Amino acid sequence: MGNAPIRPTAEQARELEYNFDKLCRQSAEKLNSADLLIVLTGEGYSAESGLPTYHDVSKIDAYEKRKLEYHDICRLSWLEEEPKLFWGFWGSAFNNARTNAPHEGYSILKRWRDEYFGEENDLSLQIRQRLAKKDTNPSCNRKMNAGAFYYFTTNVDAHCYDHFQAYEVRERNGNIEQYQCSKRCSRDVWRAPAEHLFNVDRDTMLAGPGIACEESEQRENLLRYYSPNQEMIQECFETDAVFCPHCKAAARPCVLMFDDNDWFDSKSQLEQWKSWRNAVREEVEDKYDLMGEGGNIVLLEIGTGCHVTTCREESEKLYKYFKSEQANVTLIRINPEFPLADTQECKDMISLFGDGLTALRAIDKQWQNMCA
Repeated sequence: MGNAPIRPTAEQARELEYNFDKLCRQSAEKLNSADLLIVLTGEGYSAESGLPTYHDVSKIDAYEKRKLEYHDICRLSWLEEEPKLFWGFWGSAFNNARTNAPHEGYSILKRWRDEYFGEENDLSLQIRQRLAKKDTNPSCNRKMNAGAFYYFTTNVDAHCYDHFQAYEVRERNGNIEQYQCSKRCSRDVWRAPAEHLFNVDRDTMLAGPGIACEESEQRENLLRYYSPNQEMIQECFETDAVFCPHCKAAARPCVLMFDDNDWFDSKSQLEQWKSWRNAVREEVEDKYDLMGEGGNIVLLEIGTGCHVTTCREESEKLYKYFKSEQANVTLIRINPEFPLADTQECKDMISLFGDGLTALRAIDKQWQNMCA
């Protein structure tokens, strides 16, 4: 665990607010000269799509009456103790993720990826070539490897797949779209049907029988780039719970919960992330040996606060990692509560004191003005 995030003092907050536009311009300048971009997102980023935060959960009447907060409910033990509560909680989370469209920030990031870190980016080509050489599959297509862009998130809503390819995404905590056997009868993971919604009583927050009857309009690009390798199994979702297609035991969301030793992380996704990170490190080393500098890397961290600090820890770890390899690294932290560095080594980061979408729009405007 890293250091606990701290709020700015009143004086620091005033200074950050006063310099917000200036810091957005600095961020745009860093992005404009960057060879590579890694985006890291936490709960605050999802909240801007209308999804509940950890704090919002505790304010739901049904949970408040039972004195239950997020860390109390987000536990596998409820699957046996009170399955209707378990599936009410996770069914509601699934429904919210399915029926709320990703906000504009995703589109901004996708445009940056396409225009500045996509196929025309020299480093993208070099990283993909390096990864293709190491792939033991002779039919490997280097376009199926990430290039000069990666998206790392602790959010479980799977909204990133509306805009980003599966091979450039690392979901540290899994996602609500995929399910596994609670008894671990196999390591198989399967997807929810495309039209599925859970039936949840909004007054009691308990799961009801069958699937939801309400009509809900599908968002335009629902899971457009999701991995094609996971099967949708309709019959597993036709009761008030989800069951395993193999042993018929209760299934569970393939999401990391508190005190959870049974979650299946995606080995392929983890290995993909590690391989890409190593390829970037090798490119940085080669560039430094050849030119005396290791290239420009921007780490853009958005909306990760004090409840789950994984992205904060990861971004600062990556900063130190690439810095030690002689890369020119910039860490930009966007946060309306905790924008400051958690460790002394990262104190020269750019701290944007505000919400993610406002900051992204401001940076994008500055960047477009530079390129006009």
